[in-house]
Amino acid sequence: MIKAIIFDYDGTLAYTLDAQVGYYQRVLPLFGWRKPSAQEIRDTYHMTNIERVKLLTGETSEDKIREAFATKEAKDFPYDMIRVADGAERVLKELQSGFKFAIATSASALYVNTFLALSGLKGFFAAMACIGEYKNPKPSPDCLFLAAERLGLKPEECIYVGDQEIDVATGRAAGMKVILVAKQSRGNEDVRINALSELPFAIAKLQASTKTRTKGSS
Repeated sequence: MIKAIIFDYDGTLAYTLDAQVGYYQRVLPLFGWRKPSAQEIRDTYHMTNIERVKLLTGETSEDKIREAFATKEAKDFPYDMIRVADGAERVLKELQSGFKFAIATSASALYVNTFLALSGLKGFFAAMACIGEYKNPKPSPDCLFLAAERLGLKPEECIYVGDQEIDVATGRAAGMKVILVAKQSRGNEDVRINALSELPFAIAKLQASTKTRTKGSS
């Protein structure tokens, strides 16, 4: 029985790309690194901060990157440029009576918590698993295992909702059903929807298929 929905953050609950482009183009030169193009930043969209900075700048010292991004100058992120996914609040309200919600992401807890507070969505989520809180990044299922554990549930009692091929692989590795929010199939998701606003339909479809299989095996 499905008891919870675990969401990816970037590209699923929120669209942060424009904010990230402006942020990295402003911040990286402050520490002597070159200013990357907007396309270079877009191409690193789903990487962790350290992975991204290493690729964009050629920097090899992770300690230097951590020190730079711990400064006041690096903490000034343009949260006002982040756009909440269309229909997110309505969908969460519609589904909250039947499911617990969590977030599993490669973003930092500070980053996600600030967004949730500013967007008014924070109260919907019972748990989060953010970078630095689990050992291995996606497509390892570590983030999903941690999110499920913090919800007090088994992985198979959760559905994972994401927008990228790596999210599908992560959900599969965790033994979860996967709903993909994308215009095109990634090939191995259970259900694909075009927008987050279609999530209640996708959940109902998964539940119906689960009931059908259960009856067939009885």
